[in-house]
Amino acid sequence: MKQISKLFSVLTLLAISLFATSIHAQIQPKSYELKYNLPAIDSNAGWEDLSIPLGNGYFGVNLFGGVETERLQLSEKSMFMRDTTQNNSSYKKIALTNFAETYIDFPHSWAGVTNYQRKLDIRNAIAKVSYTYEGVNYTREIFTSYPDKVMVIKLSADKPGKVSFTLRPKQVFLGKMRKGIVTATDDRITLSGVLEPYKLDFEAQYRVKNTGGTMTFQNDSRGENGTITVQNSDKAVIVMALGTNYKLSNTVMKGGNNDSDPLDQKLIGLPHPHKEITNSVDLAFNSGYELLLKNHIADYSSLFSRVELDLGEKPSDKTTDKLLDDYKAGIGSTYLEELYFQYGRYLLIASSRKGTLPANLQGTWNALRAAPWSGGYWLNINLQMNYFPAFNTNLAETFTPYLDYIEALIPSQEDIASDFMTKYNPANQNAAKGACGWTAGTGNSPYRGCEPNGTSGFGTGPFVCQNIWEFYEFTKDKDVLKKIWPTIKGSSDFTSRIVKKIPGFDDYLLCSPSWSPENQYRSGPNAKKHIDIPGTAYDQQWIYQGHINTIRAAKLIGGNDSIVKSLEKQLPLLDPVEIGASGQIKEFRTEKEYGEFGDPLHRHISQLMGLFPGNLINTNTPQWLDAAKITLTKRGDRATGWSLAHKINMWARVKDGNHTYLLYQNLLKYNTKHNLWDNCPPFQIDGNFGGTAGVAEMLLQSHAGYIEPLAALPDAWKNGSYKGLVARGNFEISAQWENNKILRMQIKSNAGGLCRVFYPGLAKAKLKTLDGKSVKFKTSKKNLISFKTLKGAEYLLEL
Repeated sequence: MKQISKLFSVLTLLAISLFATSIHAQIQPKSYELKYNLPAIDSNAGWEDLSIPLGNGYFGVNLFGGVETERLQLSEKSMFMRDTTQNNSSYKKIALTNFAETYIDFPHSWAGVTNYQRKLDIRNAIAKVSYTYEGVNYTREIFTSYPDKVMVIKLSADKPGKVSFTLRPKQVFLGKMRKGIVTATDDRITLSGVLEPYKLDFEAQYRVKNTGGTMTFQNDSRGENGTITVQNSDKAVIVMALGTNYKLSNTVMKGGNNDSDPLDQKLIGLPHPHKEITNSVDLAFNSGYELLLKNHIADYSSLFSRVELDLGEKPSDKTTDKLLDDYKAGIGSTYLEELYFQYGRYLLIASSRKGTLPANLQGTWNALRAAPWSGGYWLNINLQMNYFPAFNTNLAETFTPYLDYIEALIPSQEDIASDFMTKYNPANQNAAKGACGWTAGTGNSPYRGCEPNGTSGFGTGPFVCQNIWEFYEFTKDKDVLKKIWPTIKGSSDFTSRIVKKIPGFDDYLLCSPSWSPENQYRSGPNAKKHIDIPGTAYDQQWIYQGHINTIRAAKLIGGNDSIVKSLEKQLPLLDPVEIGASGQIKEFRTEKEYGEFGDPLHRHISQLMGLFPGNLINTNTPQWLDAAKITLTKRGDRATGWSLAHKINMWARVKDGNHTYLLYQNLLKYNTKHNLWDNCPPFQIDGNFGGTAGVAEMLLQSHAGYIEPLAALPDAWKNGSYKGLVARGNFEISAQWENNKILRMQIKSNAGGLCRVFYPGLAKAKLKTLDGKSVKFKTSKKNLISFKTLKGAEYLLEL
């Protein structure tokens, strides 16, 4: 009997263990593909709407999939050139430009093609073009590798001797501001040149390896347009690496873009990229296709595969353009909604990796002479939004370029902060270098910082720091905290000095001047008159939020009592949230009724920054939360792509899942291209990233001091599951639900510490370790439990 009892106990524990791991076991990896049955139209419109984007952080590639000619357009984030075709005195029209074009000509004709397919497998970050021509099946496979820093193209056919093509890279927009050549020697083509006004050296190298057949190279009479031709091969592999002599540093970021500045001195002393590119392309070339592919998939999958989402629909057989068009026509698809979510994660991995510049307004992709809005780093929301999904969708490693960029920017911004202190609050001026902290403005680039103005008030510095503080909140890494402390403290050094008492505004400490980004003009008969009202919600909320974050950081680090006392003393005088006569959160301090100043449907929702991405407005402040909902309702449900994405996150924070879902649908219906890029318009990547973050926010929240699964679940997502989303405290969460109610939730504690979870009915839940051991928890409120966790341990909550 004892043996039977023992066997029963073992089987019971085994069953419990198997059941405990069932959340992960039941969420099988799903195929996510962008697929089309036609090539992309070879035009700027086709690039934006239908081309397939690839990237490795270092550079971006857009694939068109032509039959007669393949076009692979190249982008690189430091490629800034003065555009002399336009006159824009505000930015002197120095903007991100196209790196180059890569063409591959084939002896094929579209008229004879059948079974054409062009697709992007975002689970493995591999693009593929395949078709049948004259009885031969042709295939192209393209990927961009982060570990090897190259693009790899494999050209093959299912019959021997049928692979023939000419590789011809091409310089673009040559002229006074851009010089360049393309030369070929043996199996190598080198494309190189220089851009003005920074004298940026750029280069790409291609090497071709063919199996069977012949390979020849050719240069034109001027030696400027080299090509390589392969004939009658069984297969061929092309390896390409590119780069510039740009290197992110405090020195490069110093100074503006004025013609009086010595712009051509910014990169003085930095080596030409030729040697580094040669090493990269040669190492990759000698490694061989299979090893390059293995390295790429191992690296990429280690990030992408962390998160799965299943809303109950199988992958669609429709092409992506058809799937989206049907969705716009009212034919719903939860698969498309999943695909869009995972595509945002793909785009972030593709455009932001350690050692690279951060994702810009277009991520890393640009085919134009001058990218819209310069293709830079706009800090009144756009760059921050790029990284909204970095932490909650388990991609924290992608965030380091953001932090590196801000750290390089700060020395120049310290000078701006000192100048503004002298101008607007000289009583608090401190002449010592950096003693007034740092501030930030909107129109930044890899070469310059910007000062606060009508597009970005003094609250922009702490807005920048909110993402940085979240880096610690989500990782609980003490080394991260030590690294970010000077940046966070420097921001509060400035904001605590710039605020002051303004006559007629009680004894509050307010910003003056104060701006609400891009919504700064009176409506009605005084439409051209600039609003000059101290203490906008944008500035006051961000300064308040920044103070709280700095206080928390200081207490965690220890030994910073002086700044803690100073900031704590200021907090009650900052008055971050005011409610107006319409029940709204006021954007402007003297505003009474909603919409009294500015555009009532403006794309920026700056008065709700404390709701998202800040956390001042939450369930612990119910009056503010109700006012936030009124404000969102009045702002409307249509906007630019990135604005809709911001609203999705805000509606999720007020826990209205159905309205959040309506906004998500609007984003897909009205602001999404056929390649699922965000259409601001024009294409702007932040809408993709904000939309992905919004889905995660619907499924998991943790900003109010506890973890709340399915916080804004819409009725349309009645049944589903996810794994791998991350909550603050570095808890990795998986969940299953049916009929809009959670069944079980799996929690992995990556940092240890106290875990607090809120969900209806939790007081009666069962909590176990994955090996079946019961875990005790405390119930502080009806639906709020807390329990201690061990680092690396996993727990299962069953309702």
